[in-house]
Amino acid sequence: MTSLLLIPNAMVPPSPSELPPPTEFAIQTKYALDPFQQHAVAGIHAGDHVFVTAKTGSGKTFVGEYLIAHCLRKGQRVFYTTPIKSLSNQKYHDLKKLFPDATVGIMTGDIKMCPHAQIIVMTAEILRNLLFKRGTLTESVGLTAELSMDHVGGIVMDEAHYIQDPDRGHVWEETLILLGPDPDKDRGQVPPQLVLLSATLPSAPTLAGWLANLHQKQTRLLETTYRIVPLVHGMLQWSGPAPGPASASTDITDLKVAPLLDSYGSWTDTYSRYFQAIKTAEQNVARFKRNLQLANREGLYKDTVVLGPGPGSGPKLESPTARLLRDIAWLRVTNNLPALFFLFSRRECERYAALVAERLLDSSDSAAVKHIIDFHLSRYRTQLEKSPQYHALTDLLVRGIGFHHSGLQPLLKE
Repeated sequence: MTSLLLIPNAMVPPSPSELPPPTEFAIQTKYALDPFQQHAVAGIHAGDHVFVTAKTGSGKTFVGEYLIAHCLRKGQRVFYTTPIKSLSNQKYHDLKKLFPDATVGIMTGDIKMCPHAQIIVMTAEILRNLLFKRGTLTESVGLTAELSMDHVGGIVMDEAHYIQDPDRGHVWEETLILLGPDPDKDRGQVPPQLVLLSATLPSAPTLAGWLANLHQKQTRLLETTYRIVPLVHGMLQWSGPAPGPASASTDITDLKVAPLLDSYGSWTDTYSRYFQAIKTAEQNVARFKRNLQLANREGLYKDTVVLGPGPGSGPKLESPTARLLRDIAWLRVTNNLPALFFLFSRRECERYAALVAERLLDSSDSAAVKHIIDFHLSRYRTQLEKSPQYHALTDLLVRGIGFHHSGLQPLLKE
């Protein structure tokens, strides 16, 4: 039974004897490493699995990059897995810049490039499928046919907290199981060293302990809970007397970000009252129309005016479009751009992007964007000219607006 080395908060640096001499560091940095990064470097040189849970911006990506550099120095190959195609594309370009002397490939459902490279970026499902097929009759079939585990010394699993996902978590679990020692499939090779990078996980000690027992290999769990990049959860709402959801006021300086926990309850209460008022107004209007029709049909009130609420009376909620445009204007004025808006529909992503009438870039930035688009897509202009999506996206991009979803053409996605 091998051990789990738990280092809570990673505040205590490792002893000098654990760290390799500075001349043996695989990556030389101009800054001092954080304690958890020092522990990770020591673990990688010791041949241990390393599991880092940290918040965004804390430097956990360095640990994955260090394993790559360490393996390259030993003449080994490395796999880098991500949960989504867009992140795979990003890591592919990042690693090409970081390791210019190494060959870098990418394998996703959209792109297959250099499957025999020293560093290969892939989605988690690609690696799982490769491991499933090893030693089977289907090993030479499909997207993974040109991939192999030969000389793979390390595997970086980015966004490893996806193991908790109800729909896709089994992919990470199966992959870790299949990466365990198996003499029939390893063909005399030493199983690769793992670096798991994750957001903070409450179940991280359990997962790391399971991995240590499964692989019979010491696993270093490095948990950091401090956040380098500030994060505020809030709701954008009026700072003065609330003018109501349907207010015609356009003074965006009256907006502020209120703490989420303090404001969400009052926000939902306010909107509940407005929804109820709208429902009551609609019922009154419907009743008025019915009475008017009855009077006209029976001729009872030819000389009588039937009083009641007319169409369009009563409170109204601010439309989602008006709220979006107002929020974007506030973000621009308060220097909070760039920003991301998340929607649950591909069609809505494109529709809302098209509704943004504001130009968010100045003329020089627009020209730079146009140059970037022409530089990368000029070879495909004939093909793209027939694509409405291409014209819609490029017209938006030069104004500082974009949309991204799984239905984008691969060229436009890049």
